[in-house]
Amino acid sequence: MLSSLSLRISSGNSQALPTVSAIIAFLLSIFLLSFPLAFGDTPISNETRPSPVYVIEIDAAIGPASFDHLKTSMRKAQRAGAGLIVVKLDTPGGLVSSMREMTKEILSSNTPVAVYVSPSGSYAASAGAFIVYSAHVASMAPGTNIGAASPIPLGSDAPLPNTPAGENNAAPGKDVPAPIASTAQKKAIEDLTAYMRSMAEMNQRNAKLGVEMITLGSSFSAREALEKNIINFVSNDLDQLLQQLNGYQVKIKGETVTLNTKGQSITTVQPSWRYDFLSIITDPNVTYILLIAGIYGILFELYSPGALFPGILGFICIILAGYGLHLLPINYAGLFLVILGIIFIAAETFVTSYGLLGLGGLIAFVIGSVFLLDTLYPVYSVSKVIIGVMAILTGTILSIITNFVFGSLRAPQMTGGSELIGKKARVVVAFDDVGQVTCDGSVYSAETEIPLRSGQHVIVKKTRGIRLFVEPIDS
Repeated sequence: MLSSLSLRISSGNSQALPTVSAIIAFLLSIFLLSFPLAFGDTPISNETRPSPVYVIEIDAAIGPASFDHLKTSMRKAQRAGAGLIVVKLDTPGGLVSSMREMTKEILSSNTPVAVYVSPSGSYAASAGAFIVYSAHVASMAPGTNIGAASPIPLGSDAPLPNTPAGENNAAPGKDVPAPIASTAQKKAIEDLTAYMRSMAEMNQRNAKLGVEMITLGSSFSAREALEKNIINFVSNDLDQLLQQLNGYQVKIKGETVTLNTKGQSITTVQPSWRYDFLSIITDPNVTYILLIAGIYGILFELYSPGALFPGILGFICIILAGYGLHLLPINYAGLFLVILGIIFIAAETFVTSYGLLGLGGLIAFVIGSVFLLDTLYPVYSVSKVIIGVMAILTGTILSIITNFVFGSLRAPQMTGGSELIGKKARVVVAFDDVGQVTCDGSVYSAETEIPLRSGQHVIVKKTRGIRLFVEPIDS
């Protein structure tokens, strides 16, 4: 019996073994098939699925609006699974703060980014040169140029801060060193050159010429940029660029990625209403006008409480101006001088300073307007014409206030009943010493030393409280 039982068990195990082996083999196959997916072998999977190309156009000065447009468009392209983002660039430069944010967005992107200076006649100057250096792939159309990235001192025509010729600078004898305009400018140049070298090392571009763009203000054509390893391609149009990029390898965060642009769909990201709104709000001249209008609106509301409209409009302008100033590199000393100047001018109405407060306020207003924005780029500075117009307008308001103050000082005292002295009155009822007279349509108590008859015309000689002292005009 025991032998038969053991035979049955061994027979049963021999039948179950193939089933268990099949299950193990099935699970193992699933694990092996999912191995590349689990451990992120993305280059293989990226080549097998569609990778659309997204195009972002930037054809204005680099500022908060440009940065917002680039950031939102890149996020949209990444969510859509883009295989390549092309930034078509045409810019004269812009704010260093916005440029840094844009280059940071490109450098940290998990999707390859190609910057294409296009169309012909465009340029990537100043901040635009940094954006080109930050790209994984850089290309330019024929007839374009790149460079001239020297920081410009605000309100100064000082020469460019050339550096001495040497091992890491321009060729010997090419340039003569010029004095640095200020310590702040020297620090800005050192910071920008270090940033340019870092991006050049990351993307294997010519760091020496990148530094020359800052220190010497050098500029290069598309062909020169290609020959000197500033860019990777010269492309006549976007289609040719995509043909050149097909199969091209780029490094993203240390990993090599092969681009697949053949037959991929192209989507151009259109700027949203937010871009147009930020473009208007962050225009320094618009922000400056909104700030002045807001301050005057609030002051007019304080002059005439209950008017409402000046106060509401003023607060709206102040909020919009504050939002714009928040995005712009503001100089708080300049802002406080502008506000203080307008407050001094308004105080001229209440304090008799014979124009000293108003004159000091006008001087503070002009100086503060000049230094309102702390930027080296003229496009993002308040226009001198706008400052002049606002100074004339403020001076006109000051002259009106001053004229009003001096006019009130020259006017006769009009308190109590003194304004009635010298005016004519008429006797209501005849009286010998105390009675009543009418003057300017009102009835007053009157006193006289000469008996008066009813209806007789008298003249007010003096007042005491609400009583008038009168004399007859005729005997």
